[in-house]
Amino acid sequence: MLDGAEFSGAIEEEEQDMIENVLEIKDTHVREVETPLVDMVAIDASATLVDFQHLWVTHKAGNW
Repeated sequence: MLDGAEFSGAIEEEEQDMIENVLEIKDTHVREVETPLVDMVAIDASATLVDFQHLWVTHKAGNW
């Protein structure tokens, strides 16, 4: 159905890819996409910009 919609021009290829990914998520286990707590860095909502900058430099996280 999605291939036909893309072929007819009803949706773009990127839109088709997004829809397919959403439909395929039911086959994905949480452990495949979760970030282990030991790899997470958190900051309090009341933290200052200086606090954040210090955390940023200290942890050098790859996916902020």
